[in-house]
Amino acid sequence: MQVFARSKIARFTLTMIALWLGAGTARAGGGGADAGNLQTLLNEFCAGFGMTCPQLPTASQLALEIAGLTTAPPDVVRFEGALSPTASVNAVNPPAGSPIAPSIAPPGSPTAPSSVTPIAFVSGALATATQLGDSDANSFFYAATDGALGQAPTVLNLVYDYLPLSTPTFASFAKGQIIAQLSLPLVILNSDGSETDTPTRIVIRGATGCANTTTTCISATATGPGFGPVDVAKLGLTVTLAHQASANSENAHAVIRVQSKLVVTANHDPAYFSGPSFYPQAFVVDETGSPSTVLPAAVGIGTGPVAGPQCAAGGVGGACGASQYSYCASIADNSGKLKSAVAAFLGIGVVGATYVTAPLQPLSGVTCPF
Repeated sequence: MQVFARSKIARFTLTMIALWLGAGTARAGGGGADAGNLQTLLNEFCAGFGMTCPQLPTASQLALEIAGLTTAPPDVVRFEGALSPTASVNAVNPPAGSPIAPSIAPPGSPTAPSSVTPIAFVSGALATATQLGDSDANSFFYAATDGALGQAPTVLNLVYDYLPLSTPTFASFAKGQIIAQLSLPLVILNSDGSETDTPTRIVIRGATGCANTTTTCISATATGPGFGPVDVAKLGLTVTLAHQASANSENAHAVIRVQSKLVVTANHDPAYFSGPSFYPQAFVVDETGSPSTVLPAAVGIGTGPVAGPQCAAGGVGGACGASQYSYCASIADNSGKLKSAVAAFLGIGVVGATYVTAPLQPLSGVTCPF
């Protein structure tokens, strides 16, 4: 088995060298690799592992996918693919345990902040990614799995730290009023081992009795192809909304947390169990998501590792047209107006690390679903 694994690693290494040299030659001539070249590289990788290869619409997603599969920094992949490494902001986080609340602990908290790094945005009609430290940044997106050294991850933890919503206890939101909308690229694990992409929208609303309580009072529902709206708990999702200070502001504001079970299987994602990494693969047994009474024919539903969304059926990666960011959020400000707060791509690497990227300038043809 070790010899077989090494042969796969050697094959992939040679493929990497050949393709990177080709990209370098094109770069020297003023051309350069594009999404199509990166998809070719990814296809070669998948062929070496006998796995179905994701067909991804944008170079940003492809760079993220390759980075996660090879544990390479996304900036390096972008550079070697003749893409500007400074055209986007990235956050790469190793497994961070669960929950990742300490990463946004208020200044002076006795709980030391974790090492989870967010992507910063300026909210508005469009969520504009920016550098951490920008004084205009008012929305921060955190992502990390719950694994630890020697412990396989089972859950993806997300935190949306949103400064413009600071209304105490959110009591001003009427029953049914939308507080936030989130998009998640869930996947359904079918009984035959195949997977079905299931883009899902979560809607957080005010609930009964919020005006008479000091605790956050919300309802959260999920809608996707073939189901919904249903309570998020029926899909194994946990969604909470807190009013608290954080490392990004000492004034209390909205902090949304989402937890989703992972779907990573040796049948569909063999590179996550034996792959071209100098580090041990994080996954030992299949992670099959959460069983759901809403989907009785499915094994489970959850978050897969691919930096989707993928091209529509039959589409060729790098040339399949318009796409959407996989992780979007629109969150109300104090006036109740929804503003775009997050627009990013996310993938999970073979060692359980999260790879998140967002362009500093809007990508042509790439939008959020709301």
